[in-house]
Amino acid sequence: MTDIRAILFDLDNTLVDRQASIRRYAEAFHREFGHALPSVSVDLLAERLVRADQGGYRDKQDMSRTISGWAEWESAFDVVQFERHWMWEFPAHAVAMDDMRATLETLAARGMTLGIITNGSARAQNGKIMALHLWRHCPVILVSESCGLRKPDPKIFALALKQLGLSAGQVCFVGDHPEADIMAAERAGLTGIWRAGFHPWPQNHPQPAFQVQRLSEVPDLVLRIGAADNGVHSKRG
Repeated sequence: MTDIRAILFDLDNTLVDRQASIRRYAEAFHREFGHALPSVSVDLLAERLVRADQGGYRDKQDMSRTISGWAEWESAFDVVQFERHWMWEFPAHAVAMDDMRATLETLAARGMTLGIITNGSARAQNGKIMALHLWRHCPVILVSESCGLRKPDPKIFALALKQLGLSAGQVCFVGDHPEADIMAAERAGLTGIWRAGFHPWPQNHPQPAFQVQRLSEVPDLVLRIGAADNGVHSKRG
């Protein structure tokens, strides 16, 4: 029988609702830069920032160039000022997935050790983790900039396993990105659970064995995985 003892999570678009976070940040952006964009509402700013962010998989300099090209600017857009503002303000405006806390509490109550593996800067990712008090639930937290490893490198998963004191077969990894999260975790021997809805699954790759539409589905799915005979995993989806 598979003995699942720990669940690791990606951060953005898994535990953190990145789009909701950007919409919340848009209010701070408007306070800082809105005097030069009097014809653009906060709601429109939010939608534009979401598009410019591209799910967090876009270089911030590219994002800055896109923002600076908005036609409504009535004075010059200070790219450096924006990038500093984003660095300091965006993490503090992190919004949790609406079922995040209940999911983590349910898993912890069932004896699961929880953790996070996330790519990104230490300041940004730790800022989100602190804002949402995720350190209370997750004793293992690996941020790529801090540990010098980055998904999809299997070494970052191996480091997490070492900290957990568990084998790969005892750990599930939940994430939204097919390649950087699920395929990478499975290459490292973990059981991947894909959080669908953010990035399309590659057509040239077999569908994931396990997937969820909401975090709240994870606890029961983990029970099913743990109850299944090795190699006889039923598909979720």
